[in-house]
Amino acid sequence: MAIKYEEYNHVCVITPDSDFIGTECEGLRKQVEQLIEKKQIVDFAIDWSSMTRIGGLDSRLLATYLDRWDRQTAPDELHSFAGRFDAGARPRWRALGHVDWNTGPWMASYAAEYIGSYSERVNPWPPFGIDFEPFDRRVDSVLYHDIEAGFSFDSGVSVRAAITNVTDEDPPYLNIAPANTDVSTYRLLGRSYFLQLSYQLEQ
Repeated sequence: MAIKYEEYNHVCVITPDSDFIGTECEGLRKQVEQLIEKKQIVDFAIDWSSMTRIGGLDSRLLATYLDRWDRQTAPDELHSFAGRFDAGARPRWRALGHVDWNTGPWMASYAAEYIGSYSERVNPWPPFGIDFEPFDRRVDSVLYHDIEAGFSFDSGVSVRAAITNVTDEDPPYLNIAPANTDVSTYRLLGRSYFLQLSYQLEQ
């Protein structure tokens, strides 16, 4: 993290291209440099394709491992968020993958999305009369499955049908308001069905 400061009329001004001048900004500099975040993430990607007797196959796997997500808010205060919930799910493992098949006018596809488990800190609410010792609870992993199939007619008409969240997975419960789950991470809709009919004009 690179932050530079400039002293101007005894006021600390953070600028992108100025050097630190004088000692007036020393206190602010120390405070800002204490708020340091360190992340270490490993990404994996595998692509594979092949032409077989039953048609063409294409597949891809993307995976992410969150090894470290630390935030230092004071010289002797370090918070680790990897594998925990903090204003958002921070699972160590997440992955996406799909397998596509096509032959002639036919196509089919299978996709999966994996969100790993993590822990959530549960705290009491004394103002509401809810008092207990804070504890950590495990939030289970979630695996979504999606399938799709389609056919293209010689006339230019194509039809596709899809089912998302085939196993009808519910988003896990989290102790946050108002949704009681992380809407930016999990799907709010259960099993869903889609049908698409399209027509391509000849050029």
